[in-house]
Amino acid sequence: MCILFDEADRAALEGRLGEAIELYTRAIRECGERPEIYLHRGVAYREKGLLYEALEDLFKALEKGDEEIKAYAKVNIGALYEDLGMYEKSVRWLKEGIDELERLGSEDVYAAYMNLGHALRNLGDYEGSVRAYDKALEGLTDRDDVASCLMDKAVALAEIGRYEDALKALERAIEIRKSGEEYIYKDSLIGALYNKALILAKMGRIREAEEIMKEALETCTREYEIKEAVDFLITPLYLVYNALFLGLKIPKALLMKILDHISAIYPFEVDVSKELEEILMRALEGL
Repeated sequence: MCILFDEADRAALEGRLGEAIELYTRAIRECGERPEIYLHRGVAYREKGLLYEALEDLFKALEKGDEEIKAYAKVNIGALYEDLGMYEKSVRWLKEGIDELERLGSEDVYAAYMNLGHALRNLGDYEGSVRAYDKALEGLTDRDDVASCLMDKAVALAEIGRYEDALKALERAIEIRKSGEEYIYKDSLIGALYNKALILAKMGRIREAEEIMKEALETCTREYEIKEAVDFLITPLYLVYNALFLGLKIPKALLMKILDHISAIYPFEVDVSKELEEILMRALEGL
């Protein structure tokens, strides 16, 4: 038993990653080079964005660990390579780790399937990506993970022209996002609505696409979201720009409301606000 290791896990679980890494490091020094400590520190490094440090720790866990630790090290190495844009390596490591987690009967295999879906999608293997997402959805229980997986699956389905199936996946994701009380659900709802509008536009269902894009923009302008999101300015900019690109009309009152929010909340962001204003004015001219 290593008290420092337990304290590090608790800190990591609570999101105190810097403190967790320091505690894991002390645990290695005082409790010995145990592979599970390297594994957990590697995961903490990855969550903190220190990818190469994470990779070094995960390979140490792989070298020193038993069958279970090796399996977890492999799926985490695969996820790391996906973060680094090395998708072929990511797929190889994830598949190896998934096989081992399945033999062990681990519930964590479903999260690994979701990462595999991401890597395959980035390689352009959309059919394989959809199959991986479907496997993930068989066992994911966290609502945010399920909604994210459905959204990613919808993007892959749209890439292969399966628009109706993509819409069904997005409807399920939107239902989950709308039922969530936390900001993360509301923030992600905008992305789900945007993707639905995009697919409807591709299908030629322009009026429906306009209504969904309007809902996405209205979600953007909710006061609690504007105040919570530090980098929120880019969201309406992105949505309006893409609405223009798709040829969608946006109500003038809604565009003016967005401008009012931006000028009220971000009066100091002169350059970015000007860029947003120019795009919104283009939209208004098109009405």
